[in-house]
Amino acid sequence: MHKAKIKEYEVNINFKHDQYSNCIQDIFITYLNWKKYSYFKLFDHTWSFSFKSNGPDGWGIDTYRNGFTQLFESLYYNFGINLKFYNDLSDEDRTLGVMSQELEEGRIVGLEIDPYYCEWHRVYRKYHSNHFVLITGISKEYLICIDPYTSDLPKRMPFKLFFQGAKKIFLIAEEISVEYDWQKNMYKNLNNIFVGSQNMSDFEQMRKFSDYIDEVRIKNEVDKYDSMVFYPLLLRLNNVGDSRRSYSSYLDYLMTIQWDINFSKYSEELIKASRLWSETGALMLKYILSDYNKVIRKKLKAKIINISETEEAIANELLCQIRP
Repeated sequence: MHKAKIKEYEVNINFKHDQYSNCIQDIFITYLNWKKYSYFKLFDHTWSFSFKSNGPDGWGIDTYRNGFTQLFESLYYNFGINLKFYNDLSDEDRTLGVMSQELEEGRIVGLEIDPYYCEWHRVYRKYHSNHFVLITGISKEYLICIDPYTSDLPKRMPFKLFFQGAKKIFLIAEEISVEYDWQKNMYKNLNNIFVGSQNMSDFEQMRKFSDYIDEVRIKNEVDKYDSMVFYPLLLRLNNVGDSRRSYSSYLDYLMTIQWDINFSKYSEELIKASRLWSETGALMLKYILSDYNKVIRKKLKAKIINISETEEAIANELLCQIRP
């Protein structure tokens, strides 16, 4: 029994899922939609290659390049949104008290949770990982959360389940943001693609990743999972394609606030690139199912190199267009 004084509160909020967004983007898209902001500015950093080499362990997610830190920077720059994180949830009464206070004052709470404890979707109950939802209500026995990535209905989460799976909560506060300078912001984010990480641009990382593709390494990746549905490698390749779609939406948004540069050309090129990344994911799956056929591997490598060179040319041209 918890000693925290808890009153029942629920903030009514409509779900908003963008078909090319991931779960953490979706919770902020939902928040921004609730606040009646145009959320497309949130995609200002999404054109990237979010893999990084882990040495002998293979390729994992680059925490900065895949948008976590960049996403938080984008929230602050574009919307004046600050996040306050609570990583230590061991004091359950204090944690419930903090959330109750926020909800009482009409503010929703972000939650990072292990999806293994998200009982509302069967896919989640397979592996331990990271997922993001919003807490929109509280009672004396459970929390009400919304998961715009997979559902359009509020879900009840008993306190016991919450404390089993919760990794951190974060409070969402708004400040008066500085004047929005899309050109300066865009120039910075495009330069980040060329800076990349580990002394390689994102485009060089793509080409380096193509060298990684061989039977031993890919087999080592997929043997960790009992179903191809959960292969992180395939999910990440799809995410790379989706990020091009998101950035294309951002360029379309810029067409509504400025008239000096026609971004339609670049938007269309990135949609084409998105399709090529989707084809790459399908080809990777074919490579796995073919028992690592060498001819398919050669096609896969050539395709990734071609995409990297095409995207690099687009980025260079766009950078020249918007250089201050």
